[in-house]
Amino acid sequence: MRALNVRQPWAELIAQGRKRIEVRTWPTTHRGPLVIVASLAYAPNAPRELWDVDGGRGVAVCVVELVDVRRPERLAEDEHFAMTTLGPTLWCWCLAHARRVVPAPVRGQLGLFTLPADVRLRLAR
Repeated sequence: MRALNVRQPWAELIAQGRKRIEVRTWPTTHRGPLVIVASLAYAPNAPRELWDVDGGRGVAVCVVELVDVRRPERLAEDEHFAMTTLGPTLWCWCLAHARRVVPAPVRGQLGLFTLPADVRLRLAR
């Protein structure tokens, strides 16, 4: 199972289903299940009203479906509201069907990575 490290509070907002677009500087051909792992680092650019949102760090927080990867200008009108300031070199990862998992410790990595077998077993329960 593939996983992606995301800083808090963004990882928690994805787990809640409130954040459906994850912006990256690179695309991926992966589609399907993706485990969101909360990074140990907190996002320094998080708005002040989100400072209390933190569903843990260094753990898997949810599984989502990665349904598409698009350029910001190719987003639907209702998704485009927050993407107007993104540059042409960024990619929008479209996420759906977030479901929480029992937090399992995961050592994060850069890029997409494969979860260790013991973590995959814990998440399958």
